[in-house]
Parts: sequence; C-alpha cells; structure tokens
Amino acid sequence: MTKIITLKLHSGSLKMGFNVSLEIAEEGKPVYLQKSGDLPANNQLYDEIRLLEMALNSAPHRTRLETTKNQVKNVSEPDNCAKATQRVIQLFNQWLTYPTFSSVRDELLTAIAKTRKSIRLLIATDDIVTQRLPWHDWKISTDNSHLEIGFCGHSYKQIQPAIKFNKKVKILAIIGDDSGINPADDLKVLAKYGAAITPLINSNKSEVIAHIGKPEGWDILFFAGHSHTEESRGVLKINDSEYLTIDDVKNSLKTAIFKGLQLAIFNSCDGIGLARDLANLNIPQSIFMRQPIPDLVATIFLEYFLTDYTGGNSLYLSVRNAREKLEEFQADFPGVTSFPVVYQNPAVIPPTWQQLRWGRGKLHQVMLAIGVILGILLMRYLGLFAGWELRAYDHFMLIRPPESQDDRLLIITVDEPDIQYQNQQEMTREGSLSDAAFSQIIAKILPHQPRVIGSDIYHDFPVDRHYPEVASFFKNHPNFFAICQDSDRDNNHLGIAPPPEVAHTRLGFSNVLVDTDGIIRRHLWYMNPSHDTPCPTNKSFALQVALSYLEAEGIQPEVTPQGYLKLGGVYLTALERNLGGYHQLDTRGYQMLLNYRSGAIADTISLTQLLTESIDPNLVSDRIILIGNIAPSYKDFHRTPITPSFQIHHQTAGVFIQAQMVSQIISAVQDNRPLIQPIPRSLEIIWILAWSSLGGVVGWRVPGGMRFYFTVGGIIVIIYSICFVSFLAGYWIPLIPSGLGFALTAIILTNRDSATWKHNHHILTAREWAFFALPPRH
Repeated sequence: MTKIITLKLHSGSLKMGFNVSLEIAEEGKPVYLQKSGDLPANNQLYDEIRLLEMALNSAPHRTRLETTKNQVKNVSEPDNCAKATQRVIQLFNQWLTYPTFSSVRDELLTAIAKTRKSIRLLIATDDIVTQRLPWHDWKISTDNSHLEIGFCGHSYKQIQPAIKFNKKVKILAIIGDDSGINPADDLKVLAKYGAAITPLINSNKSEVIAHIGKPEGWDILFFAGHSHTEESRGVLKINDSEYLTIDDVKNSLKTAIFKGLQLAIFNSCDGIGLARDLANLNIPQSIFMRQPIPDLVATIFLEYFLTDYTGGNSLYLSVRNAREKLEEFQADFPGVTSFPVVYQNPAVIPPTWQQLRWGRGKLHQVMLAIGVILGILLMRYLGLFAGWELRAYDHFMLIRPPESQDDRLLIITVDEPDIQYQNQQEMTREGSLSDAAFSQIIAKILPHQPRVIGSDIYHDFPVDRHYPEVASFFKNHPNFFAICQDSDRDNNHLGIAPPPEVAHTRLGFSNVLVDTDGIIRRHLWYMNPSHDTPCPTNKSFALQVALSYLEAEGIQPEVTPQGYLKLGGVYLTALERNLGGYHQLDTRGYQMLLNYRSGAIADTISLTQLLTESIDPNLVSDRIILIGNIAPSYKDFHRTPITPSFQIHHQTAGVFIQAQMVSQIISAVQDNRPLIQPIPRSLEIIWILAWSSLGGVVGWRVPGGMRFYFTVGGIIVIIYSICFVSFLAGYWIPLIPSGLGFALTAIILTNRDSATWKHNHHILTAREWAFFALPPRH
C-alpha cells in the first residue's frame, strides 16, 4: 500500500514565506501524523527561478512552447542554462534546511525511513512560482527511489469513479499546431499500446469542444503541440490560428470527468497553468511539463512513460522512471529530468493502466467475482466439492462434544478369546457363535426380561438338533430378530440367508451403504428386496429392533402419503440424489444420514464374561440386547467418520454400527436427538451467495494488509462456527463452498496495489540515435 505524504504550503509566496504543515497517511486511510513549521521568504531564490525561466524560454532548440509577447528573445546557451539550473537547485535545497522547517523535514525523513513501500509526496500550494521550483531535485527525492513528487492545490473534491467495462483504454488525442515541431509523432507512440485512439489534428475549437463532451466518455485526454502559461492561465494552440483555454471547454470537461476521464497528459511546454485549471474542475490527475520541453524529448518521455505504465507500474513510479531516463539529455537540456510533473487530486487514488481499461468502479473485479461465484455453484452442482465436504462432515462428527452412552442397549460381543473359550468347552460351531453358547446366553438373560434381543451374527443353517430350546426361541420369541443379507448383483454377491427357524416378520437385512472412500455415513433402513434374494425382508435389522422397542412404549409406525415413516413426532424420510456433499447418490431404498454417538455407544460384555460370571440384572432388564461378532478374523469391521482409520483394529465392528443405527432411531423419537438433515438445495444456493456477497463487501470496503487478513480470517471462523453449531442441531450446511466463495470474492475485490513489474530495459529508437547524430532543430 502506498504511503501518502502531503506537504502543505499555506497562503504565502517566496517573497513572503509560508506556514507549512506535514500530513502522513496510508492510501485510502485517515491521516495519522501531522507536523507544523515555517519556510521563510527567499527573494534570491525567487529572482533566480525567474532568470532560469527566461533562459529556458529563449533556448535555441525547438520546443513545444508558443511564443508570447512577453517572451525574452535573447539566445541562451546550454552552459548558461546549466549554471542557472544548478544555482536554483542549490538555493532551493538550502531553503529547505532552514531551522524553522527542520522539525517538518525530520518527521518527513523518519516517515520515509520507516517504509520501503512506494511513497507519494504531494506538494500542496496554490502559488505558481513555488510550483515551478525544482522539487524533484530536493535531496529527499533524489535519495529515495521509491518516492515520487506531485503537486496539488488546497481545494479539491472527490470524484466518484465511473463504472465501465472497456475493451481498450479510450484516448482523445488532440494534436495542435505543429509549427516547427512534430507532435504527430506522439500519435505513433500512443498507437503502440493497444489503446482506442480518437485523433483530432489541427481541429477548430468547436470540434474540440464537441469531442471532449461526447457521451461515450474518455479515459485519457492527451494534447501534443504548442502551449504556454499566461500568468496562471494555461493556453493551448490547437491550430495555426486558434487558441484554447480550459475555461473555453469547462462544461465539456466536466461532462468528461463525470463519465470517467481519469488522466490528462499535456505533452507540451509550460503546462502548469493547464494543470491548475483542470484541477479546479477536480480532474483526478494530470501530467504536464513545468518548463519548455524540447520537441524530441517530449516524444521520448511519452514512450518511456507508457512503456512503464502499460507494463503494470503505478502512475507515479512510471513518471519517475521516465523522468530519470531523460538524464541522457541533461547535458543539452539542463534540468530536463525534473520537467515532467504530476498534478494530483488528493481525494482520488491514481489508477493503473488496467484500471483505466476496466474502470475504477472495479466492474472487471465484480464480473470476475460473479464468475467465481457461479463457478462455485456449478462445481457444487457437479459434485466437485464432494470429497472436501464429506471430509468436513467427518470432521464435525469427530470433534463434537462427547455424548453419554445409550443405556437402553447392551452389547454382547464375541471376540477371538470367546471363540477360543467355546473351543475349549468343546462347543460345536459353524460360525463365531455356537448354538451351545447361544443356549447359555438365552438361559442367562431371559430371566431378567430384556425387551428386545437381536443377533447380528449370520446363522444361515438350521439349529443343531441337540439344542431344541434354541430352535424354539428362534421360532417363537416375539422380540427376537435375526439378520440376513440381500443379494447385490452389482458386486456379484448372492446374499446370506437367515436362520430357517425365524419368521420373515422378525428378519432384518444387514446391508450397509459404504461411500466411495470406504466410510459408512448412511443408514439404509428400508428397501424392496430383490425377487431372488435369500433375505426376504424390506426392513433393516436396526429398524426392526427399534420398532419392537418403541412398540412397547405405545409408539406405532405410520406411513405418510409421501411414503415416509412416522414414529411419534419424528419422520424417517428418504435422501435425495444430490444432497449435502453428495452428488448423484444411489438413493435406491430409504436412507438417512447416520448420526454417530462419539465414544462408547452402549454397555458391553464379552461372551465369556457373560457365561462365566454373575450379571447385574440392571444391564439386561428392559434393554435391547445385541449380540455381535468383533473377532478380527471374521473381518466385520468398517471405517466410519468417528473411526476413519485404514487399520482394522482402529475401525468399528459391525455390531457397534448396528447399535448406532438402533440408538439413532430410538433417541430421535424419545429424546428429540436430531437426525442429520441437509438443508434444501435452494437454501444452499442462498447460503453460498450470501457469504460470497459478504466477501465482496469485505474486499471492497476493508483496506488491504493485516486488517484485511484478520477480517477475512475472522469471518471464515464465523462461517465454520455456524456450520458446526448447525451440525450439532442436526443441519448439514455446506462449509467448503461458502467459505471458499467468501474468501475468493474478498481477495478478488480487495484494494491491492497494482503489480510492480519492471520494464527498466532501455532500447534506443532510430529517432533517439538521430538526436545524437544531428544538430538540434531550430
């Protein structure tokens, strides 16, 4: 960000002295430092600057200065001009070391030393003689390459930048009287940089007035030809017989400024009066020559300036670089490096070439931001954020505060030591749980009257004839549920049959939905079985168990006209194909997002412990008893949002996932524990648009630097917090697209300094070589 230093020389003159004040600010921010001082009268400096002007005005080479009645006609050699220039520079620098000015100068030096940013030093004075002083040769300027000096008046008004969308920078190029000079060469220079140029060559006054005020407006007003300043009024010679002042085209210029005119370039002699007159109309900035400029040098300066400016440098840095490259002409034209000057409206930030093209209203950035927002919405629609959003879903699931376990459940686990125990007891088994062990389980728990018993262990074979009590239990117990597995033609899986003794009404399928990344996030709770399935049920195992438990509470399931299942005041609905972070989801059957409890889901007891030790009746009475296998050798382990590891011993056993599903349904009905629901797609769009729009506001209104980054970071934390709190309440709100939309639009629309690409190479053109080979023009 540019540092703005304004040195105000209040009412006064070189013959009277000045009261001086210094103001320092960052561009676009309030003044943060002020200092006052005085500069004394200096009659000697005044006399020398007037003598230097007369010497320059009577130079023998061709300049773009129109001869006036009062112009001195004596011939001045370059040596005389050089000596006069050096005397003025010496006296000027001595004047600025005066003790009453020292506090201001010291504060100025301190401010410059504290920053390596670009610095714009504005000399605010209405005294025209003071504006002619060699401020660019002030030691403070020559010692600091990142500082450039401009002029401004004490009165100015902010001009609201016009919003426009140009394909090219629009330039109205007025080429005036060419007596003795070649200003038309400037048109060839302008044509090199891709601008849309409207030339007016030797036009009359009415044509000039009409073109300046054209409705389409201009970005740059350019003049090349003869000009001069009469007292404090600028005069242009637009053809061989007509003169033009700013006052003549005042109304047309006001219209042009209102329509977006940002810069006036007077590539002509003694343009200080022109710049002052334009400043009274509040034009953002002007570039002018404060002394008579040699014809050839004027064209070369223009090329140097435009090369830098169109290459990405700031207006002020481009002027400084172009000025300094004129040093090669210093021997023939003393002081020429300080002739080009910027006159600035302090209430306007100087535009870059790119901003001239696209408009200072940031329409190009707005269009880019809109494109980004639409792109994010399209990527959201196409599911390109799916992976990130599912990661965010898992993250929220993992960091939620711990919940107490569900004391309505007891899980009996069968692990590797339990399998070894059965082997040691010579229990014949075809799977992980023998019928002999199952017989002992029901003998142990039935006296304590559990409400529901569910076996999450496949038993696709008849019960051993030695244990008729198990077969009778399977066949007759109304609250016992067994599992089977539906066939899966997509994966060539034939399915697994249920125990032959269990009625179809007490079967539940065990099929789970695994996302493409291998994580289970959804619960398939209802589906129409395949016609050739070995698992003839349309309800999931978890749903069957939960319905049986709730039935004892007097809660009967109801089917709504929409086909959803109503349990008390809770509706089990179906997921849509495009919801939350999912895209083109396979929504066959009825699915819900699985709201995992963090930590242990329920009390757990191992098979061996149950069979060999006494059991607390409170662990069994009126509870849901789930029996499941957790032995690694049977590989019934899965990745979940709360256990996303690829290592099997860090994953979740199937029986615990079934317990999560059972607990989710019952907890939603009895405890009002939220079921996780994605918000509707229309609300997602509004949500993303709202945060993206806020990002644009932040980028537009919050200055760059640490304040901008803290603001953006703080609001992203707010977005994250809202999404997380909503997740706790059961609403899955898109975090990634909203956060990304906010951040990108904020960055796109933020106020940043333009690029500082360097184009400091120097190539001599044929015209420049000719300057050294030929004598100066007369």
